[in-house]
Amino acid sequence: MAAGPSAVAAPDVANLPVATANPGLPASVIAGLPPIVQKSHTKLSLESYIPGSPIVYPDGTPVPGQSKAALAKLDSIDAASGGLARFSGNWCMTAYAIAGGGWSPPSVCPVAVWGSPGWSYPYSWARIEHGESTGCLQGRGWTVVSGGGGTIVPLWRGIGCGIQSGGAVSWGNVLGNPAVIAKSSVALMGFAANWT
Repeated sequence: MAAGPSAVAAPDVANLPVATANPGLPASVIAGLPPIVQKSHTKLSLESYIPGSPIVYPDGTPVPGQSKAALAKLDSIDAASGGLARFSGNWCMTAYAIAGGGWSPPSVCPVAVWGSPGWSYPYSWARIEHGESTGCLQGRGWTVVSGGGGTIVPLWRGIGCGIQSGGAVSWGNVLGNPAVIAKSSVALMGFAANWT
């Protein structure tokens, strides 16, 4: 087993609380999580979480026990933002919608957020500087399927239209990478927005 943030040997992974909360989650994904996450009953799936993503708490603080590679990714994102990412907790990026009015593919944050029961992700966004179009964004959250054995499914909710807006989307006790989709309000123009 490759050295990483986990002190748990591969055969023991199946007995960890995060493994019992997420049946079918590959052992390699569980082994790569920080020990504090491994010992929790948080929900995650390969749809919600990009393995190897740095993990932060809802306030943007890095979760302890991560690999040096994950922490280096946080440093790289922070450096690219001129130091604002770590200061503001804004680890995300820009969403782009092409002209024509359809929804864009998801713009996925390279940093995962470890939520808690009842928590909602507070998305905010603003049109890029020098943009001329208006648009709408939807943010991805999560909901647990009732009677589905605790399976989580994505929940897309509108987080506003115009040149700047935001909104909270249900997240809960999920480890996942935030994501948005965007749509231009002007059929003949594209739209781009920075989001967190």
